Amino acid sequence: MKKLWCFALVSVVLSCNNDDDDVNVNLLDSSGMATVLFTGDVAADGCGWVLDIDDDDYKPINLPQAYQFEGMYIISEFNELDRREPCGLNPAGLQQVQIRELPGQDAVEIYWDQSYCSDPWETGAETDLATAKAIADYLAEERIKAYSIKFVNYPLNEEFCLACFCKSGTRIFITIDTDDLDKATDLDFNMNYCTETDPLENIAWLKELKETFEQSTQAANTQITQYHYQQECVFLVDDCYQCPDALQVVYNYDQEKICEFGGTDGRNTCPDFEEEATGALRLWDGAESND
Repeated sequence: MKKLWCFALVSVVLSCNNDDDDVNVNLLDSSGMATVLFTGDVAADGCGWVLDIDDDDYKPINLPQAYQFEGMYIISEFNELDRREPCGLNPAGLQQVQIRELPGQDAVEIYWDQSYCSDPWETGAETDLATAKAIADYLAEERIKAYSIKFVNYPLNEEFCLACFCKSGTRIFITIDTDDLDKATDLDFNMNYCTETDPLENIAWLKELKETFEQSTQAANTQITQYHYQQECVFLVDDCYQCPDALQVVYNYDQEKICEFGGTDGRNTCPDFEEEATGALRLWDGAESND
């Protein structure tokens, strides 16, 4: 498999954004992948967001907010600046780096539901870092540039079976260029329309609904499932799962009602939902959730 992880050490000059002086930098001789870590607030003796590159921590000068995700992997070359940023309890601080390859405004996110051992990059149960490198190599061989990769575990979606194709419950999110989207979907990746990786925590009305379900005497009959439908992220809410005449409602991010199913009149306002809705992700199941 073609490897992308070794780069030559060269010198470049980078104009500093904070002053008028030029700052000498080197192209860091690294594996070509960094892990994003949060070390704590600077005010509390942390160093904020840092990059772990080949087991050394660096302070990035251009880490986008979208990349401020614990455990995300960034695929890029890195400029090592000749200055350090004081932080934490180490008076010398951390060496600063610049991420050389960031996605443009038209970048998109795709996802893959990880299996136990049948994914095309053939990493099986190896570490996330090994899997991320294998995915980046796999996509590069298909002429698709990956900028970032993150792994998010959704325990309610783990399939407890022994076959290789059974799902592990982990969804892998990958940032690519829009121009590569067709090639990615041809490889069975899916476009991600859901920008929140933890909607039950970060979408106010869903968080409130989940808390209501937790306190309900009928909590075991409640479910919330996320889907992609008509190029939109939607949530199917069932407050009485498999109850006679129960009404299931599909909402969008803004809690606008998209569809209704069931009820005493057997309504179905989105007859194509079962066929067209994809990317099912159980976010809440009162019968199984411990939260």
